[in-house]
Amino acid sequence: MFSFVVFSQEANAEIIGITLSRTCLQMEKNNVTSNCPTYKDLEQFDNTIKSVSGEIVKEDGAWTREHSKYKNHCNFYHPSAFPLVIVVDPDGCWFRERGIKTITIQAISPDKMLYKLTADSELADRLKELTKDEREYFEDKSEAEDLVDRLEDNIESKEKEIKRLRDSLKEGDKTSLEKRNINFKIKFAVDSLQRMKDDLKKEESKFNSASTKLDRIKDELTKIKTEAGSRLVINGTTNLGVGRYVEECREATVGANMTLITDTINYMISKCDKDQTEFDSRKTTYIDPTPINIQDHKWYQYMKWLREAVERCIVRC
Repeated sequence: MFSFVVFSQEANAEIIGITLSRTCLQMEKNNVTSNCPTYKDLEQFDNTIKSVSGEIVKEDGAWTREHSKYKNHCNFYHPSAFPLVIVVDPDGCWFRERGIKTITIQAISPDKMLYKLTADSELADRLKELTKDEREYFEDKSEAEDLVDRLEDNIESKEKEIKRLRDSLKEGDKTSLEKRNINFKIKFAVDSLQRMKDDLKKEESKFNSASTKLDRIKDELTKIKTEAGSRLVINGTTNLGVGRYVEECREATVGANMTLITDTINYMISKCDKDQTEFDSRKTTYIDPTPINIQDHKWYQYMKWLREAVERCIVRC
């Protein structure tokens, strides 16, 4: 068997593999009608060289790719000559040697493929960053608030001191030296009061800034947790993923639909640029509240039995 030498990649090729789920393959082999395309249907997307990587052939009632005659055949596709490779039914060589992206097609239609949304890695990092900022700004706000309270108390105390000194100055039994000393204390107290007021303005500014930033962070956190996280049910509605699940732009799982498969290929080629897809994988769903009948509760039934038992005992006694 011939083999290709592993090359040093000067540039990373974009390689996308398209596979059918095990359910699709089993249904095809057993001649069960389904929405699943076959590898023959998907061959239109494949741009590999069949004489190198194998033809799409029918074996045991299902279309599949035949084994390549070459060892490490996937290394034939040098990035300089093949910047984009789309391979249908990729074998282990592609995963072992090239680390491809994959699109797996499920047997169900896209509208029936529902899943709980989870934040992607970028969103998770943002959530972590915001949580850290929220804690820091909360501490800044609390610290500034404490300083504002202390400064306000000190200002009030200093103003009382100045009033007391000025009242003392009005008393007629003071010598010139005593008046001069009092005036000096008043001037010192007034200067100190002005510094306190300047400090108060700074701390109030810090407090307002921290409060504004903290409110903004809380709003963004609420938005992320309700719109992206989808664990919460808000006013009876929640967001679910539908039709296509993509993890870190490396692995995509899609419902059986050729239009969606085509869109997903283009989406992954664009490195999952949301402006390059026409498919919305988010669905807002209303969840009916679960009716609760207190009489069905075991504790209620027990308490009811206990009350009736006591009443029966009283009657008999």
